[in-house]
Amino acid sequence: MKKIFTLLSFVIHGLVAWGQGGVNSRITGIVMDGNGEKLVNAVVTFYPETDSLKQFPCICDIDGFYSIEVPKGAYQYAVSYMGQQFRELGFRTNAIEDSVKLEPIMLELKGIALDEVEIKANRPFVSYQGSHTVYNLAAHRGARGGSVLDGLRFIPGLHVDGADGLSVFGFYKLTVALNGRVLKLTDDEVKAYLSTLSTADIECVELIRNPGPEYGFQSGTVLNVVTKKNVDEGVNAFLSANLSYRQKISEQATGRVNFNKGKWRNFVAYNFIDKRKKETLLTSMGNDTTVVNPRQSHLLQMGSELRLADAHWAGIRIYGTLSDEKLKNTPNLSVSMDRIGAGANLYHSIGSKSWTWSVNADYAYRNSSRDYWIHDDKTNELSDNFHYLRASTDFWHKFTPTISLQMGGGWTKSDFETQYSEVESEYVENVTSAYVTLRYRKRQIDAYGGIQATYDNWTYRGFSSSSDKDNHFWTWRPYFSIRYDLAQNHRLSANFQTYYQRPNFRDLQSYTSSSSAVFKRKGNPNLNNSTRYNLSLNYVFMRAAMLEINLSTEKNPIVESITPEGDIYYITKINLENSKYLRVLAGAPVPIISKKNGLSWLATTYLAYHWQKDKGVVNGNPYKHHFHAYYVQHKQSLYLPDEWALEAQVTYYSPLTAGLYLTEKQWWTDLTISKRVGDWKFSLMGYDLFNTNVAKGRIAELDTPVYFTKNWHSPKITLTVNLTIGNKKLKTSNKKDVDADSRLKQSADEGITIGEDE
Repeated sequence: MKKIFTLLSFVIHGLVAWGQGGVNSRITGIVMDGNGEKLVNAVVTFYPETDSLKQFPCICDIDGFYSIEVPKGAYQYAVSYMGQQFRELGFRTNAIEDSVKLEPIMLELKGIALDEVEIKANRPFVSYQGSHTVYNLAAHRGARGGSVLDGLRFIPGLHVDGADGLSVFGFYKLTVALNGRVLKLTDDEVKAYLSTLSTADIECVELIRNPGPEYGFQSGTVLNVVTKKNVDEGVNAFLSANLSYRQKISEQATGRVNFNKGKWRNFVAYNFIDKRKKETLLTSMGNDTTVVNPRQSHLLQMGSELRLADAHWAGIRIYGTLSDEKLKNTPNLSVSMDRIGAGANLYHSIGSKSWTWSVNADYAYRNSSRDYWIHDDKTNELSDNFHYLRASTDFWHKFTPTISLQMGGGWTKSDFETQYSEVESEYVENVTSAYVTLRYRKRQIDAYGGIQATYDNWTYRGFSSSSDKDNHFWTWRPYFSIRYDLAQNHRLSANFQTYYQRPNFRDLQSYTSSSSAVFKRKGNPNLNNSTRYNLSLNYVFMRAAMLEINLSTEKNPIVESITPEGDIYYITKINLENSKYLRVLAGAPVPIISKKNGLSWLATTYLAYHWQKDKGVVNGNPYKHHFHAYYVQHKQSLYLPDEWALEAQVTYYSPLTAGLYLTEKQWWTDLTISKRVGDWKFSLMGYDLFNTNVAKGRIAELDTPVYFTKNWHSPKITLTVNLTIGNKKLKTSNKKDVDADSRLKQSADEGITIGEDE
C-alpha cells in the first residue's frame, strides 16, 4: 500500500510540475458592463501579436470570470457578447509571467430593438460545474428525440442492466433526483417517470459522484435531472411506446403533456407497463423457475409550478401508482400481489445572486398485499402499510466571490406496519439531521468541507415481546472535497465522504415467508445500519479521460446469507463486522471520425480493478474472505448522416464475490439502432443477445457446498417509437435524502437475488 501512495504522490507531483511549467502563462480576469453586472458567457479571445491568425478563446463563467492558459508572449484580445464585438487599442497584454491577472474589462453595451429573434446555440455534450459532471443530452445525436431514460445510456459508464437497475461503472447504484430533490419513488417508478420525460424537456443531467448531505444518507452517486425553466408557451407533448420480447412479450406506453402560460408551468404524465419475465434458478438442492405473468402497473403524475420572480419559485408534484403482479413458482407455488401508492412533494425557493433559501415537504404512502397459494389453496396473507413524511430546508449564502456557506436540516418519520398470518409488527423511525458546509472557489481551486449530525430514534414492536427494540443514537459524518485545475485540460480532485446505509424494512421483520420452491426467507430484527467511509482521488484529462482511486472501509456491511436449519435453507440479511476495498477506475472516449456532414465514430472504454477484504461471523463461524475482480465495458458509437445512430457495447465481469455468493465470470453484449424522421424517432435495442449474463457459482460458509446457476433469460429485443409534439426551440436556464421508501422491497419475488440490485 505504501508503494501505491508513493507512486501516486510522484505522479501527482509530476502532473503539477508539468501543468505549471514555464512555457505557458495563465491569464485571468473579469468582464462586466457599465453597471457592474458580471457578463456570463462573454467570449474573450487572445491573438498573438507575432501571428494574428492564431486565436485562443475562452468563455466567462457565472461570475463573469475567465481563465485561459496560453504560450508566453504579447497578445491583443477581443471580447464578444450577445452579438456585439469589442476590440479596442487598449486591449493588449504581455503574458510573460506564469500568471497574469488583467484589470476588469468594462463594456458599454448598446441596446438593440428587434422585432423577432431566433437564437440557435450549440452546447457541448459534457461540461463541469464545480465537481459535478454535466451532460447536455440534447447535444447528443443518439439521444435527441428520445426519452431521458433512453438518453442515460449515452452517459459514459452508466448502465441500465438486465435486472433493470441503473448503475455507474458496474459498481455504484444511482439515486435519481429532480431539480435537486430526490424522487420518492421505487426503482421501477423512477424508470417509468424518466421514460415520460423527453430530452427536449430538460436542461441537463448532472452526475454527482460524491454528493453532499443534501442528497441523503445512502447516496453513493446521484443523477440530478434539471428541467428547463425558460420553456415555450402553450401546449407540447411527448408520446412513447415500446414492445419487448424476452421469452415473453411486454409492453409499455407513456405520455406527457406540458401546458405553460405566463408564470405557470404545468404537466400531466401517465405510464402503463405490462411486464412478463421468466427466471430460472438451478441449485444442488433443487430447481426453481419463477414466472411473472403479468405485472401490470400504472403511474400517474401531475405538477404545477409558479414562477413568482426570476429566483422565486413555488410548486407541487403529486403522483399515484397502482400495480398488480402474478408470480408463479414451480411446483404449483404462486404469489399474487396488489400494490397502491400515492405521494406529494411541495417546494418553495427564493433567493438572489448571493443567497438562496429552499423549503421542501414530502409525503408518501404505500400499501402492499400478498396472497400465497399452493395449487388453488391460499396458505398465507401478508399486508404492508407504509407512511413517510419529510420536511427539510436548505440555505446558501455567498459571502464573497470565493467563499460561500451552505447549511440545512430535515426531519423524517417512517411508519412501516406488517400483518402476516394474523400477527402484526410495526417499525417506527424518527430521524433528525443537520449539516453545515463551507465552500471556497477561486480560479483553479474549488473546495468544500463540512459535517452532518444525525439523531436516530426508532422503535420495533415484533411478533413477540422478546423481539421488541428501542434504539436512540447519534451519527457524525464528516466530508470534504477539493478540486484543482493543474492546467487547461488537467483536473485533479480528492474527496472524502461518509455514507449511511439502512436495511430494507422488510428485512427487519421477524416472520418467515417464501415465494421460492427452494428457499424460505426470514427477517432479522437485529440488523444494524452500516457506515462507510470513502476516500477517492480523481484525475481527469480534457473533461473525458479519467483515472480514479478509491479507498473504502465499511462498518457493519449488510449482506445476504443462506442459513441451513435441518433440511430447510433460509435466506436472511446479516451484518458482517467490516469490509474494506481498493478500487481503481479508468476510462476514456476516443473520437475516431468526426466530420461536419454528420458522420462520427466514437469508441469508449472503461476499466475497473477491485480488491476487497471482508470479516465477520456467518452461521456462528468466523468468516474472513478477500478477493479481487475486474470490470471492462467497451462501446462503439457510430452516427451516420440522415439521423441514423448505432451503439454496440460489450461488458465483462471477472469472477467476484457478491455478499456471500462466489460467482464466476459474466459477460454480455448490447446493440441499439435508431433513426429520427422529423418529430418521430424509432429505436431497436438488443440486450444480452447471446444470453451470457448468467450467474454461476457457489454459496460461501456452508458445511455442505451449494452450487447455483441463475439465468435471467436476458436476451431482450425492444422496439421503441417516440413522438414529440409542439415547439422544440433550444432555450437554456438554471434552476435532497434517500430515505425509507427506497428500503421497501420492490417485487413479490423473495427468492435468491444473486447479481441483482435491490
